[in-house]
Amino acid sequence: MNSVEIKDVRWTAKILTDRGPNAQEKTYGADFVGVLHIDIHEFKVAKGFLAQAKLLEPSAKIPHGEMQRMKNQCEQMLKLSPASFLFLYSTQGVTVVPAIAIVSSNANPYELYRRGVSRFFEEHFESFIGDRRVSCTDIKTIDHLRAEYTARNALLLKAEMEGAAYQASLFR
Repeated sequence: MNSVEIKDVRWTAKILTDRGPNAQEKTYGADFVGVLHIDIHEFKVAKGFLAQAKLLEPSAKIPHGEMQRMKNQCEQMLKLSPASFLFLYSTQGVTVVPAIAIVSSNANPYELYRRGVSRFFEEHFESFIGDRRVSCTDIKTIDHLRAEYTARNALLLKAEMEGAAYQASLFR
């Protein structure tokens, strides 16, 4: 687990993957589960989200079968958590669309309400996005979450206070 200290807060990140013939993705689960765990004095939170990743250009036509598959994958994630999203990868960058918008429309995902990936993670860190049921505090637990949510990958971000002073400006 790699870590870095910024303003007396230790940040750690860990990505777990599942590959091979018995990969969890074959059961139509999420491509990844993202978990944020923060424990800095008066602010403690553990929450996460589920995500499906798609390589899709904004102007691309989506075949009916692929659109239906994408909707089914989003529906599957929404059965587990309302904090479910579609991450769209294109030559222009990464865009994030709520899974509920995907299952509710036949429009190209780029025509729906969306966020850039930086804004998405900013809102996740600020607690506008996230489900407390999708949470953990250690590597063993996140590996269990990855398996439970049938995700190929799992990302755990932790922030813990190392020093005595609380840095409120960290989130602004």
